[in-house]
Amino acid sequence: MPLSGTPDPPASGMAPPFEAAGGGLGAIRPGALPASDAPSTASRRTLGGAVLLAVDTALALLMALIVTGSAATAMTTAAVTVPLVGLSGGYQRSDHLTLDAFQEARRLAVAGLLTGLASVVAAHNGFAVLTPNQGMVLGALLAIGLLAARTAGRALLAPSVNRVLVIGAGPGAGRLAGLAARHGERRVRVVGCLTSGSTPDTDPGVAVLGPVSRLWLVLARGGIDRVVVDASAIPGADGLWPILRSCRAAGVPVDLLPHLHDLLGPTPRTYHLGATPIIRLQGPEPPRGQRVVKRAVDVVLASAGLVLAAVPCAAIALAIKLSDGGPVLFRQRRIGKDGAAFHLLKFRTMVPGADAIGDRRIARLDDGGMTIADAVAALKAPGDHRVTPLGRILRSTSLDELPQLVHVLRGHMSIVGPRPLRDFEVDRLTGRQRDRQRVKPGLTGLWQVSGRSAVGWDERMTMDHLYARDPSLEADAQILFRTVPALLRRRGAR
Repeated sequence: MPLSGTPDPPASGMAPPFEAAGGGLGAIRPGALPASDAPSTASRRTLGGAVLLAVDTALALLMALIVTGSAATAMTTAAVTVPLVGLSGGYQRSDHLTLDAFQEARRLAVAGLLTGLASVVAAHNGFAVLTPNQGMVLGALLAIGLLAARTAGRALLAPSVNRVLVIGAGPGAGRLAGLAARHGERRVRVVGCLTSGSTPDTDPGVAVLGPVSRLWLVLARGGIDRVVVDASAIPGADGLWPILRSCRAAGVPVDLLPHLHDLLGPTPRTYHLGATPIIRLQGPEPPRGQRVVKRAVDVVLASAGLVLAAVPCAAIALAIKLSDGGPVLFRQRRIGKDGAAFHLLKFRTMVPGADAIGDRRIARLDDGGMTIADAVAALKAPGDHRVTPLGRILRSTSLDELPQLVHVLRGHMSIVGPRPLRDFEVDRLTGRQRDRQRVKPGLTGLWQVSGRSAVGWDERMTMDHLYARDPSLEADAQILFRTVPALLRRRGAR
């Protein structure tokens, strides 16, 4: 049945009388919502689209002139670039919240390479002058230029903040607010929530603006860029339809936070039976071919990394030795796939004897005086006096982990996977958390690209479980793509 008191917007699109919705705007906590800038947001999007079209055309002309020096080829390239980018989805509107940078990069790479191929075909038919090699170079340069243009344009023209209203005053609202705070690059802020009346309300940690019956009033006041519905707060489709109608009339997009979001994994997949979408929760074990490819990628990347890092590693080793005369490398027993133990190598970032100090910090763990989450937090405390000045730099840049490329070559670790745990951590894994031990630990993973030490133990274990339950080369590629930006932001590095 519909949510009690949820008004439908009038057919004209005008806001209904405030009394019809159960109270005036003053009842929605004046000042709780930011002032609306809907016109400026719309104009920014329009301007952004026009600028992208102009920039793409200019890029195609410039790149073709650089590669071939032919004006005719440049004009032919420009004529095919914009349509191909459009067909690839390069002009779809997206903001910092909904952007999938990996998918955008893949689409633009395909568009750039197709442009190069089309230019070669045009040259073969006498419409341009370039060789197949020039076409490949042109396609690669276009893909890089298109992605760079969108990155710069989004930073200049996108709204400064995406303001989100949550339907449901339960844990979902607090979870979204916490994720928004941790992922500042998404430029999203949960400005409040509306109670649904269908589930017991808790303290969501964000402003409660009233019942869902006042949704239209909140939207009419402005200042909301997106509505996220907590599925656990809505009693089925009948309760969702009034919300969808109000948001459509107000021109505000609606997203759904699934009730079983912890089971969907980092790259949920859907398929259709007729018009009905079905979400796949878990696939079969990775086929042997995928495991072979993953191992080959590990060997290639680790070998290349060791070659490229040889000089930096030598400089780091010398700096550590000169700083205090202690050992260069730090060794610590870790547990890998299926319980196999190995001694993890890192550049030393702490004072000698730091492990003994850490053991004293978590001494109460054995007698139940502290939880595993508290113990892990104690070992990664901000401003830890055990970390040397040089060590802080190495940790913030993750350069201390370069020696672990050796473990990748030896097969103890993979490039992508959950971080290897110590014995006391593995001993306290419960239930589905144990699934993380079914895959090789990695240099980078969901935890590292999602905030590292800023992510609590329980959420980290959920991420590891999701990765281990349905590993795939696509998920690995997405994590690798997000690793460099995560390293540059240095969020949660301790």
